[in-house]
Amino acid sequence: DEAWISCQYYLRSHPRYEKAEQLDQLGWRQDKQWFRANDMREKTEKLITILPQNEKMSFPFISKNSKLLRDLFNLLQHPYIFPVCAIDFITEQNLVVVVLPVSTKGSLKDFIYKSRFTTSSSDKYRNKSKGLSVKQIALFGRQILEALIYMEEKGFPIHGHLHSGNIILDNGVCRVSGYENTFLGYTSNVYEKVRRKIKHNREALDVVCFGHLLYEMSTGCELDTPFPEPHHLTYGAEPLPCQGKITLE
Repeated sequence: DEAWISCQYYLRSHPRYEKAEQLDQLGWRQDKQWFRANDMREKTEKLITILPQNEKMSFPFISKNSKLLRDLFNLLQHPYIFPVCAIDFITEQNLVVVVLPVSTKGSLKDFIYKSRFTTSSSDKYRNKSKGLSVKQIALFGRQILEALIYMEEKGFPIHGHLHSGNIILDNGVCRVSGYENTFLGYTSNVYEKVRRKIKHNREALDVVCFGHLLYEMSTGCELDTPFPEPHHLTYGAEPLPCQGKITLE
């Protein structure tokens, strides 16, 4: 109820959105709320997320800085990067609002687990899937890497939140999202697993996250340790779906 009230508060000052619908918990972050609304100006649907301000944000939590972030993210024009339509700070309630396009195919994680993007994450990712084909892993892996290289060339910091839930499938193409989280001071689920291994070398975080992503695409389940252990690489007598050489060419 509190989340719904916060959403209504935001919509009153942004009348371009109408017919808002509160969604289930779509991701792992429990304090993040999800809503779906019609954008009357663009005649499209938008995904509106609301979450509390993080005290580790490296710049003042004022409306002026949310506009600076919007302008910054507008620079990311790339076929493998998912756009951020809007980002706003509700300073009176210490809330961050991020508006994204709706992709009905959902995330790469939804594709791996063959689930609907509107289903609660606690239900749709419960069972292990069969993983993806070598051809799909190679194609998606290349698209993700090209997006990361593009952001690096633009001078953006490391992504830091690279996982299958932040890769959006849009018309059969993988598009990287979630890059705003680093600017907002949030840490990722994978970071909590690997921080002792990478220590102070945050530059290694995206490399490790990409390895976790490859593992999940290959096996159909998440890696629950910083790096694979022997039991992660074998499933009885059943070979991994991705055995053999994978090229990104």
